[in-house]
Amino acid sequence: MTLEIAVVPGTVAFDADDPAWLAQVEMLVRELQESEVDGVGQRATASPGEKSAVIEILVALGSSGAVTAALAAFSAWLGRDKRRELNVVVDGVRHTVDGTALSDRTLREVMLKSLETKRLDG
Repeated sequence: MTLEIAVVPGTVAFDADDPAWLAQVEMLVRELQESEVDGVGQRATASPGEKSAVIEILVALGSSGAVTAALAAFSAWLGRDKRRELNVVVDGVRHTVDGTALSDRTLREVMLKSLETKRLDG
């Protein structure tokens, strides 16, 4: 079974359309692409009332190695700036982790909650 998750990066330091922020998001995408996850994509979704689209990073996780690789990439990216956050969305259920509360345990718990949500839903 492959779990597909959407990861929405966020920050309080930049506007969503700031080129410096977009470069940071692209860095996360590249790190995931270079890791052992089973697939990485992106989509931009327009939000009502917002001037810029929300970037979702789509990650396919089909093995424990892929989950471990994703956790490592997320942890490294969040650890570089405490003002960053990741919203992990599985089947519409959102779990948030940010750089201020970052630990391997916190990130692992978010991923396990996401996996459990997916398993219970089907």
